[in-house]
Amino acid sequence: MANFNHPNVMRLIGVVTRGIPVLLVLPLCEYGSLNGFVKRMHSVLNMNALLRILLDVALGMQYLAKNK
Repeated sequence: MANFNHPNVMRLIGVVTRGIPVLLVLPLCEYGSLNGFVKRMHSVLNMNALLRILLDVALGMQYLAKNK
């Protein structure tokens, strides 16, 4: 995860391995998870915005698949 370099894929900032549970340090997502954002904003997102979100997710997934 630390080597990911794509605008649609979250990168790993660090890992805390002292103690249990092991913690991942990820970038702050101002609006929370994508799923939560879409659920909260479904009434104001138009079709173009939803299609853009879907395209961004697909491009991120394509990058991940390409980099195994």
